[in-house]
Amino acid sequence: MATCLFLAGFYAIYQNKINLQKAHFTSWHGLFGVSTVVLITSQSLFGSLLKYGKMILQAIGVVKLVKTAHRYNGLFTMMMSFTVVLIVTLDWIYLITIVIPSVIYIARSLLVRKITKEKKKLEKDH
Repeated sequence: MATCLFLAGFYAIYQNKINLQKAHFTSWHGLFGVSTVVLITSQSLFGSLLKYGKMILQAIGVVKLVKTAHRYNGLFTMMMSFTVVLIVTLDWIYLITIVIPSVIYIARSLLVRKITKEKKKLEKDH
């Protein structure tokens, strides 16, 4: 339901640009915004597949792949959404020098921790 409302809002913005005969996705705000729309829509699709289509995913053997894609897409979507809000509200210098490197560092730390856990699990299993 939330994704449907989100897409309806995106459509309203897109249609308004058409009505005003303005170019689409020409600013950083627009580019980050459309990227966020793609990420949120794909996140919803992955989650729906895992919840309602698990038997199909099991039949073709991609459950683990879709779970992993859902997990990392969620992390990236969260970071992208956070960045869009910051772009609207913060000064560019602050954003480029402090915020974006911090978000990248946090994401890298989370990924390294996850990879380390997976390695330990694999070593334990063998």
